[in-house]
Formats: sequence, C-alpha cells, structure tokens
Amino acid sequence: MTAQHIALVTSHQIAPRVAIRGFFPTLAETMVKVSSGSGGSYLVVVVAACVKATVLMIFMGFSFPLKFKDQSRTSSIMSRTKLPLLNWPNIAEWRDVVVDAAIRKFVPARSREWLLSQKPDTRYWDTHEWYEPLRIESGIEDHDDFVRELGRDLPNLFEKLRGVHLCRPVDLQSYRTRGIVRLNPVDARDEFIAFLKAEHPELTDGAIQRAIARANTRIELREAKVFFAIDERFMLEHAGHYAVFGSEYQLAIAAELGSGQRDYRQTLRRRGRPAYVVIHVPMTVLDEDDLKDLAGDLLLGAISSFHLGVSKPDLTGSGWDIEMDVPPEWVQDVVHAPEAKSHWAT
Repeated sequence: MTAQHIALVTSHQIAPRVAIRGFFPTLAETMVKVSSGSGGSYLVVVVAACVKATVLMIFMGFSFPLKFKDQSRTSSIMSRTKLPLLNWPNIAEWRDVVVDAAIRKFVPARSREWLLSQKPDTRYWDTHEWYEPLRIESGIEDHDDFVRELGRDLPNLFEKLRGVHLCRPVDLQSYRTRGIVRLNPVDARDEFIAFLKAEHPELTDGAIQRAIARANTRIELREAKVFFAIDERFMLEHAGHYAVFGSEYQLAIAAELGSGQRDYRQTLRRRGRPAYVVIHVPMTVLDEDDLKDLAGDLLLGAISSFHLGVSKPDLTGSGWDIEMDVPPEWVQDVVHAPEAKSHWAT
C-alpha cells in the first residue's frame, strides 16, 4: 500500500463515518511500518488492527449513526423517556409516545406500519373502534380492562398533566398566591348572600334561605373538590358557564331564586372577569379510574390522528376532580377568556 492510500484512510473522507479516537492514525502508522515487509505480515497486522477497532467501539463508548430497517423501532426506543408534561391540545408532543407505548405493551411483535394498516371503517373519531385492533390482538377481552392497563403506565410516560380550571375571579392574580381553594359551601353561601342583598334589596331572607336549601341538594358532589379539564377549547365553547357566571354553587342558588320576571343568574356577571387557570397536575395525583379515562382519550386521539394525519386533537370534555386544594406552585398561568360562552347568558 502506498503512502497515498494510507492518507485516504486517515482523511476526512472516511474517518468521520465512525468516530474512533486515535484509531485511524494508529492503523496508518502500523501499516507504514510493515509496508516493506511480506504480504502475510501486512495482512496479519491490518486484521489485528481491525479487531482492535471493534473492541474499542464496544468498550470506549464511541457513537456513530445507526440505521434500522424498521424506523418505528428507533422511535420506540426514544419514546421510553418520560415526558415532563402531557398537554392535550399539542398532540405533536405526545401522539408518538402513546402509540409506541401501546404497541410495546399490547402487541410488541407489531409495528406502526401494522397499526396503520388496521384503519377501522368509521367516520367518527370518538369511538374505540380506532384501537380495537390493538385490543383484539392483545387478547384482552374486556374493553375497560384494556384501557385500564395503559392507564396504569401513564405516570411512567408523563410527569405532569396540563389542566384548566374555568372561573370568574375579581382578581386574576389571586390564584398565583392562594392556588385554587376547594369549595366551602358555608363561605360561598355567606359571601353570595351579602352580594345579592347589595344588588337586590327586594330579596327577603326567607326567599334566599329557601333557594339555598334547594341548591344544597347533593352538595356533596361539589363540596371540598377542585374540578379541572384538559381542553380549554371545549370548555370555553360548551361549558363556559364557569367563566361567564363563576361558582356553579352560587349559580345554582341564583337559579333557584329566579322567577318569571327576573333571572338572578345574570347578576353574577356584574363582578369578576371570565378566565381560566392553567395548572400542571402531577400524574401521581390521579387515581386509577382517572388514569383509565385519560388513557381512553389518549388512545382515541393518538391513533385517529395517526391514521388521519391531523395535527390537532378533536375537542374533548374530559375532566376530573381532586379532593385537595391546588397549591400555588401548580399554577402556571391565569388567562382572561372573554370568548367563554353559555346558553344561560342573555
């Protein structure tokens, strides 16, 4: 081998393809030393040097490009890293993570290409037919059991869940200092009575107390809980009364006060501003049923998007309640939301 050939080996034309510190200069020097010897000696040294390179590649941690025939395998490996946040509206961040996790868990011998070939005959996104091929292939007979299995894995895939809480605060920034405090019916009632009497002196104590008694029916469904959803688009369009009127408990009292001549619900719009609070909820806060419901939404959104190629998930009204105050450190933003709608607003 001539010196020109050796220079080619050590030049940028070859060396960058496998980044091995010091290997190519060492090989070149060795080849120069034996180039004047017999062909057999030259061959032995070159082979030995190649073996040395292989060992170095294994033990010295050098990196170089790898190409898998099945690109989904590469993506599947990468998606094992836990994401810091699950943000429903931003499907580009979580779709592949959910798809790969479902394939690994239920059909590890299959690929994304197989899943793409299993497109169901449906025009609706909100049907579990989108992930029926996975369930059938997995051998799990019960639909709820299937979704629950993936739900148990969600805390291993995501650190936190982005949630939104609709409200009508007088001070938008109060949530940054106090967080979101659970409903205390006594405090909410007393504060609302004072507000109502100031706005409507004609209301009697008897009328107010009767309205409160009727509104207290099944109050346990609201008491000592904080409600949040994962899609502000759906909430502002279809459940905007939380931002238009504020407290649902106070709204219920006002509705019970209503007569044919006056709608006291509209009085609630005289104070505060429509808004929603963005919170980051640790996944470990959600119970098993919450995680199951969330997993169903994620499967629907991810697999239908995977088939249809859409970049935004459909609206979802999914939401949950937690029996604890939301601490201020969970609060990420408080957003004024004048676009909130309610069919009760006049």
